[in-house]
Amino acid sequence: MFFVSRTSALYAHIEDALLEAGAVAGSGDVVQIQDDDGRMLTVYGQLDATFERDLHEPPVAVRGGVDPPDPRTASACWVECRWADLLASWAGRLALEIKSPLWVLDGDGVLWSADQIDPEAIRL
Repeated sequence: MFFVSRTSALYAHIEDALLEAGAVAGSGDVVQIQDDDGRMLTVYGQLDATFERDLHEPPVAVRGGVDPPDPRTASACWVECRWADLLASWAGRLALEIKSPLWVLDGDGVLWSADQIDPEAIRL
């Protein structure tokens, strides 16, 4: 799963926002935040060639928003989260923090606008 945006330096913006909220930075480009229940959201900034196929395929569907970015040319960060409600909450918060539209490319290839994520339908 990926955060996707037209914003350059997307990872740096996300990392700054998460660190301000109490996240911990790991070695390399990785930042992790934990909620009060111990659930975690992890964002990785370094994407290697194994992610190329996922990012360069056009989305199978687009949910929300009027002008989605092209994942092949947009900035992207790999996201790990096991809880759809936590992902939706953070995606919405991060979109406000980075002051740019943020999208989530889910495990089924659906591109979701950060403010339109349906926790019951998104595939982690």
